[in-house]
Amino acid sequence: MALSGRAQVSTAAVETFPLLIQFPSPNTALLDGRPENFYQPTISKRAISGMYGFVRSSEPEPARYFNLFHEGIDIKPLQFDAKGEPKDQVFAAAAGEVVYANTRASQSNYGLYLILRHRYGPHDLYTTYGHLAAVQVEAGDKVKAGQIIGKLGWSGNVGTRDRAHLHFETGFLVNKDYSGWYRKVGIGFEPYPTPNEHGNFSGLNFLGVDPSRLLLDSAQNKTITVPGIFASLKPLFRVRIPAAKDYFDWQKRFPEQVEGGLGLPQPASWEVVCTRTGMPLSFKRSAEPCDRPELLWFDDSLSLQESFNRGLIQKVQGKRSLSRHGLKWFSQLMWQD
Repeated sequence: MALSGRAQVSTAAVETFPLLIQFPSPNTALLDGRPENFYQPTISKRAISGMYGFVRSSEPEPARYFNLFHEGIDIKPLQFDAKGEPKDQVFAAAAGEVVYANTRASQSNYGLYLILRHRYGPHDLYTTYGHLAAVQVEAGDKVKAGQIIGKLGWSGNVGTRDRAHLHFETGFLVNKDYSGWYRKVGIGFEPYPTPNEHGNFSGLNFLGVDPSRLLLDSAQNKTITVPGIFASLKPLFRVRIPAAKDYFDWQKRFPEQVEGGLGLPQPASWEVVCTRTGMPLSFKRSAEPCDRPELLWFDDSLSLQESFNRGLIQKVQGKRSLSRHGLKWFSQLMWQD
């Protein structure tokens, strides 16, 4: 049977809950078509390196390819004090709840950071604000869109004051029990195990989508929905994974991705269409049993640049398969205690 990456979703109607977000700092240069004044580049000085996606390189300069993934965007500060410290305030991009506040800069590459949860009908979108100089809200606080929640800075792994920026992410929680998975399973994949300092709100438990696209669409009053975000993403590969005793946490939170919905018995396995970052787009029922995740299809028509995938898929002697990192990723997605 020929395999394709076409995502099949439930035919059940999905109610529309419009999603709007606003710029999380005073810098709105993106609206004026001035990306060089909006994105803070890495030491490469390329504006693209501050954007979302595969925009950074592990190669010596000048780089041929950008194989390193950047989960969010880095926004330049606009105002500085006499010592050169940034003065920009950081705002909540939408109304929601502060679900996590890291107040120890040394605990994370993000330094001081905040995570907010925003509810759109049955779906949650999360926003992350990293490298802050100060945190001005606490976990559990309810916030309004545009409310001051912190101050832009350069805590964490930014390195130097001249690269101060707001690291801003928009995305989705992967598994509501990341802590349990990491403690019982995930840590075993690590060559040098380290403790999980952030519980379920580790950056490794989120899948991002391009914040710039959402900011621009919101500014233009375009209708954005969570199912619409998924529908706009391009498939890269397809995997068969074992079904479990119950639907996965991801499936329960995004049931429109599940063929036939959640009312049917569990199949023998699921065929999952994913983006290049591993974002699930659809779950198709399969009668073919399997013991572990296995790659079924990969879009080999793409260029090398387009096919980078966070190391989830490896190619050995001309044959593609899930890497150890890919197996770890699907273990996290499938986890049930």
